[in-house]
Amino acid sequence: MLRKLRFTVCLFALLIIQTAVLHRFSSEAVAFDLLCLLVAYVALEGTLRTALWTAFAVGIIQDLTSLGPLGLSALLYVPAVLLLVSIRDRLVRESLLIDLPLVFLFVLLSNLARAGLMSLLATGPQMNVLLSRAFALAACTAGTGVLLVPLFHRLGLVSSAEP
Repeated sequence: MLRKLRFTVCLFALLIIQTAVLHRFSSEAVAFDLLCLLVAYVALEGTLRTALWTAFAVGIIQDLTSLGPLGLSALLYVPAVLLLVSIRDRLVRESLLIDLPLVFLFVLLSNLARAGLMSLLATGPQMNVLLSRAFALAACTAGTGVLLVPLFHRLGLVSSAEP
């Protein structure tokens, strides 16, 4: 129960930081997605069931706050979580240097899928702008992971993944 409370408080703290603070510093070249980082962390450290539920819930919350199509983020996070969970079990992950490229891959895949979908729906900017935004978002979010992933570990947000 205490872990769920810590996770919920952390989720809403990251949401407030992302929408109130980091949104002011975001541009085409610099953008942060702390909620996506949290989903990637749970996919790396938690069980598959926990990761899927987290991806769905965080995706819905993210869509509600961004006024985007409801359920799109949740839909895009789930395949990325499945891929990350399948990769994490094949790697020896003893340091943050292994986890950060996986976080980069997770954020990149979910945002490339978003760019492709938005391009197909013809709502928003051109594909090249969306691709550059996806790479910038993945790089900045993975860089932020250097600070936040150890904090997530210390807070004990999820129980360890099953061997």
